Amino acid sequence: MLTYRLFRAAAWLVQRLPRSVSYALAWAGGWLAFHLAARARVALRQNLRHVMGPDAPAGAVDRAVLGAFRTSAYNYVDMFRIPAVSPQALLARTTVHHGERMLDSWAAGKGVIVVTAHFGNFDLLVQASQAYNIPVVALAEKLDPPELYDFIVGLRVSHGLRIVPVDKSALREIVRTLKTGGVLAMAGDRDLQRRGVPTPFFDAEAPLPAGPVDLAVDTGAVLLPTFGLRRPGGRYEIFFEEPLPLQRERTPEASAHNRRLLAAVMERFIGAQPDQWIVFEPIWKAPPEPVEKAQAR
Repeated sequence: MLTYRLFRAAAWLVQRLPRSVSYALAWAGGWLAFHLAARARVALRQNLRHVMGPDAPAGAVDRAVLGAFRTSAYNYVDMFRIPAVSPQALLARTTVHHGERMLDSWAAGKGVIVVTAHFGNFDLLVQASQAYNIPVVALAEKLDPPELYDFIVGLRVSHGLRIVPVDKSALREIVRTLKTGGVLAMAGDRDLQRRGVPTPFFDAEAPLPAGPVDLAVDTGAVLLPTFGLRRPGGRYEIFFEEPLPLQRERTPEASAHNRRLLAAVMERFIGAQPDQWIVFEPIWKAPPEPVEKAQAR
């Protein structure tokens, strides 16, 4: 309940401060979290060592880790401000690349899975879509206490987004959405349900969720990799990639091929901007070698 009360207090404050002041506080808060949240810092450092490679200087890895803490803090500011910022105002600060890929995929009526990663500002993708009047269903991890989950969901649904919690009853709603030509937003980089399948990802296999590719094959939906990046000055970019050319057979070989297609797109974006990948738990089962203990300055 303490976390819930802190979130409510932070949202109340952020919604009353100028955005520039809130971002300045988030910049400092990210630095503080980097130094205080030891477990998250170690996990993120291990993840980014896989991304940046064994030859990356320890200082560069730690600067990316610090940057990821700050990216996360900025995202909280943006989330708290969702009720006060219209989708049109958000889109006005966003450069959209190949938006026609999203619009054409949706117009085909076969359902669209917008698949992303915990990267940049992932709330941006679903909030900006409301400016195009595209109905989107997003998956959300259940949180404790329930009051905290309800509060965060309440912020995110302010402009019409629908959210489905990741639990045993979610599949029916997900399939219904896709079979009726709807849009589903989900992430492909975290194995929330501990049913991930080993997939080559950067320098080693990682248990990545098979849900995005398997759902696309089972329902006939388009699988559209999409990423929202933070840019200086409170601006953003959205990149709609080409729909993935999936093998539509439900065989282990086809599923492995499809997962690798998705992993390759995630690698390209995360590898180019590792300080915007905000996964604070280990993605790989074992840490890479070496794991440095240098601290960011």
